[in-house]
Amino acid sequence: MTVYVAGDIHGGLDMQKLRDWELGDSLTSDDYLVVTGDFGFPWDFSAEECADIAWLESRPYKILLFDGCNYRSLLFSNPLFRGLFHF
Repeated sequence: MTVYVAGDIHGGLDMQKLRDWELGDSLTSDDYLVVTGDFGFPWDFSAEECADIAWLESRPYKILLFDGCNYRSLLFSNPLFRGLFHF
C-alpha cells in the first residue's frame, strides 16, 4: 500500500496534472491518493467535467478527499445543503 498526497486539482482546470502523473498508471487498488482541498468537482456537470469524473472513477487506486474552506461557499449556495451544515 502506498499513499500519495496532493492538493489544488481545481477540477477540470488542472486535470492534466493527474493525467500526466508518471506514477499514476503504476498504482493499484491497494494505493491511495489523498486530495487535500481545492479538488473542484463537481462544479457544473458539463460534458467535459463528467468525462473527467469518469476518468477519475476508472483509476484503480482510491481517491480520498479532504475539503478545504473554499467548499463552504459551495455548500451555502446550494439549496439542497442550506441549513444542513453549521461552520
